[in-house]
Amino acid sequence: MSKQQAVRILQQQMHSIATEAQQALPELNGWIKCSDRLPPVRQRVLAYRLGKKTNDGPFFAMTCGNEHRPWRYIDGDRCDITPTHWHEIPVPPTE
Repeated sequence: MSKQQAVRILQQQMHSIATEAQQALPELNGWIKCSDRLPPVRQRVLAYRLGKKTNDGPFFAMTCGNEHRPWRYIDGDRCDITPTHWHEIPVPPTE
């Protein structure tokens, strides 16, 4: 599989999960406030920033254990957005 194919598949999965997450966010179904607790270090999660003027996300991220900048994108790049909520990534369908 080429890198472009892998990126395309990941983007399709992200779009599907993002749509589900945006629909679920108002009820906070399964969403955890980052102020309550963070996910385990290096666990990939769906992150969301709920703001007064803008909402960023949902997007894939993970915590890295850094006290000052605890969030990273799943490719390892530093995440400049500080999420307000996170959700475990659902298990993909098997059929």
